Amino acid sequence: MIEFTDITLNESRGNYLHTKEIMEREGSPTWMLSTDASVVTPAIASSFTLHFWQNGLVYIMTTTHPITMEAPDDDLRFLKEWCDLNGWKTPVIHKDHLESPKEFEFWLRIFYIGLVYSEVLDSHERHEMDRMNEAYQREQLEDENEELTDAY
Repeated sequence: MIEFTDITLNESRGNYLHTKEIMEREGSPTWMLSTDASVVTPAIASSFTLHFWQNGLVYIMTTTHPITMEAPDDDLRFLKEWCDLNGWKTPVIHKDHLESPKEFEFWLRIFYIGLVYSEVLDSHERHEMDRMNEAYQREQLEDENEELTDAY
């Protein structure tokens, strides 16, 4: 279950296209809705402050979800599925949540399983892949050099 404090999101039942239609009918084509959301699952309940933007982006600004690996991620899964079903993009974790090593590691795990997006985490993943690829290439070169040395 997910509940929002924002009237427009409740009126549109959270559907992106309907929300966009309401917002643009009432004002500017550039808009953002800030809402508190309660996400309740059988395993965990969390609160979020979410920013919904006119381009379909959803930013997680704050959350009460415990930043531990042991906490179930059912609430985050439910939020992601809700966004998918209602035409919103994958939730983006605000960069302020990536400042401490503990938070970074937690959100990196959540990013790897596809429940949130972050340019910072995406860049980190690409850097790690490049680093691992370079290490693999060095290892392959060393193995080839050993084989050549053993042949002589």
